[in-house]
Amino acid sequence: MQMAQQVASAVLTPLLGATLMCLIQAGIIHVCLIMVGGEKNGYEATFRVCAYNMGVFGTFNVVPIVGPCVAVIWQIIATIIGLAEAHETSGGKAAAAFFIYFIGSIVICGGLVVLFVAIISSAAGGF
Repeated sequence: MQMAQQVASAVLTPLLGATLMCLIQAGIIHVCLIMVGGEKNGYEATFRVCAYNMGVFGTFNVVPIVGPCVAVIWQIIATIIGLAEAHETSGGKAAAAFFIYFIGSIVICGGLVVLFVAIISSAAGGF
């Protein structure tokens, strides 16, 4: 029984994590689409685009060194094209929604890194 639980955990944890990440990403991008006025076909269309792009991103990551670099660029391009087609909107609105999401993610991650460094530094007696 113990072995079956470990195998199930090893298989299901990455799948559930990827699914949850895709749901969150699609939700945030969908809100950004609403902000720029490019949402026409609902959350499901946004989720389909995000799910497709996660699959493409994973496929490119198999190639060593060059794969992740190509994957990031292709994911940006495919997301913008996918959003424009799925929501029947212009490429400019789709690009604006994606870059609002992208820049917001970078700012939030940067803020978390600064917060983490400040906590570690203060715990070490740096402040």
